[in-house]
Amino acid sequence: MRLVRLATVSGAVSTGKSVFLCYARADAAAVDLLHEALADAGIAVWRDTAELWPGEDWREKIRQAIRHDAVAFVACFSRAAVQRDKSMQFEELNWAIEVFRGYRLGVSWLIPVRFDDCEIPDVEIGSGRSLSSLQRADLFGEGQHEQTKRVIGAVMRMIAPPANVVSMRDQAKGQRLFLPLALARRFVVIRHLQKRVACDLYHVRDSFDGADRILKIYGKYNRLDRRVFSWLSSSGGKGNRNEHVVEVLEFGQLNGHWYALTEYISHGDLEATASAVLLFRPSSLNELIRQTAEALITIHAAGIVHLDVRPGTIGLRSLVPFDIVLTDFEESAYIGQHEQRFYPERFLRADYAAPEWSFAALQSPAADWWALGMTIIELACGRHPFADVSDESIYHHFVTGRPVDLSGMTDPRVRMLCEGLVEPDNYKRWTYNEVTQWLSGGFPEIPKQPGHSN
Repeated sequence: MRLVRLATVSGAVSTGKSVFLCYARADAAAVDLLHEALADAGIAVWRDTAELWPGEDWREKIRQAIRHDAVAFVACFSRAAVQRDKSMQFEELNWAIEVFRGYRLGVSWLIPVRFDDCEIPDVEIGSGRSLSSLQRADLFGEGQHEQTKRVIGAVMRMIAPPANVVSMRDQAKGQRLFLPLALARRFVVIRHLQKRVACDLYHVRDSFDGADRILKIYGKYNRLDRRVFSWLSSSGGKGNRNEHVVEVLEFGQLNGHWYALTEYISHGDLEATASAVLLFRPSSLNELIRQTAEALITIHAAGIVHLDVRPGTIGLRSLVPFDIVLTDFEESAYIGQHEQRFYPERFLRADYAAPEWSFAALQSPAADWWALGMTIIELACGRHPFADVSDESIYHHFVTGRPVDLSGMTDPRVRMLCEGLVEPDNYKRWTYNEVTQWLSGGFPEIPKQPGHSN
């Protein structure tokens, strides 16, 4: 048993609450590592050897700590612990289960962790749930470091903040910024990258491991599709995610705002970098098309449409080797196995939106392939075909049946690709199969339409 109090380490936040670590003495060495990680994250550690005085009723003091002071209860298990028939650990766990039954469903107060591949006891904890049904953290093996961070993150979410936000300083610009306290405790703001319509974008550094991340904090009226972000997250999409789809490390709500934490993309996006470096020689353009196509077919197979493919949502991880990642899923939607869905609430960029959205707010996987075609035209020609054109004029362009202007495209094969991708009929438009044929040197059929010479 160890009790962790959030008040004694310099710089920690004092809340009067504690994190209770419940474990068998045989696991003391492993718990010491978790203890140290909590302290390094700013969570002060209270040890029973320091706080329990001779003559005190230690059993009652521990029971009171669990019932009244514990902001989270971390139950630690190992093969050595679960093989015992009787221990103080089980008594502490029974007290904790009594407390946990008083919380509303969904509150992550009771956190099971394993120090080896033991079986977590299948103990009934109320509402038809068992201890083994709770999401656990495995603090052993290759994933130990990442799982320890997730335990710390779960604890941080349970800590009741004394205020909603905290002021921080942008280290690059010297500006004063305001972040939710739960995030400000965990991250240092390196730079406020930009303020978008949907969100504020920050380059942050994890205070625990020093890793650079991208943090997005969305406006109060911006609603993310939980199903999309669950799939993108480390747990939801594990085993199904393509390497060219951004990994969402964490997402949730704080103070009424959605936020998302993703990998840091060192070279920014193609909107910012394409004109500054001569990326789009044929080999780079082909790699861009191949990698983006792989990302799109992966999300489409999961029932997700991106709805916002453009240079600004394609991140550049590295130039050599050329490595891109599809990002910015805040406008994305889960449509499941439907061919298309009606999305009047989505506010899409008219210059990348497919004609079917302009006509009837219909979105489908085919719309993402249209947007990829518009992106390729812009990057290959150095100018968007609808640059400086109003949304109303773009709508009128499609209503009158005119094709996208491809006159600036000098490479016949790239023009062929774009003709297939910006086909107005979404049922005839090129998708993954035709794009992969084209990448292999093939000549997929191009739909005939007025204004295009094929």
